[in-house]
Amino acid sequence: MIHEPSACWLPLEFDAAGVPTLNYYQDWDFNLTTGTWRAFDRTTRDLALGKTATASSESGANAAAGVTKATTYQNHTATRWESSASDPQWIMVDLGSAMEVNRVILKWYTDYGKSFKIQVSTDSTTWTDAYSTTTGASYSVTDVTFAKASARYVRMNGTQRGNTSGYSLFAFMVLNDP
Repeated sequence: MIHEPSACWLPLEFDAAGVPTLNYYQDWDFNLTTGTWRAFDRTTRDLALGKTATASSESGANAAAGVTKATTYQNHTATRWESSASDPQWIMVDLGSAMEVNRVILKWYTDYGKSFKIQVSTDSTTWTDAYSTTTGASYSVTDVTFAKASARYVRMNGTQRGNTSGYSLFAFMVLNDP
């Protein structure tokens, strides 16, 4: 699923007296079926947070390590990965040990992957496709859930850039959601 940045959704909460409070959360989950939401606590849910990220290439100061850093909406644009301007390119997160994963969230900069795959591996040699698309978009969020898989390594394998520049991500999050 790709979320376009043209809309802003903010959860509205009401206290016991019916007084509304509108809070800003950089990331949060909304369950369309139940109409409920929850704040996204990256420190407890993001398995990639603070882990080692490597890439097929890097451009200038925009290193792969930037995508697994803890950032807020005020500073997330200052830490991003950017690849060379060629296809294919990839960025991989080493989770440190094999664990169950079933969701990836990618936050794209203006330089995006039009066609890419999310792949998982236990040895960084043999890869299994967990998700693929040909409809990536600039300044978007790719939030995909897939069948649970055991993986130590998770990568975005870009096969077609969305413009003439390289690929660029602000964040690469890996989760194991219930």
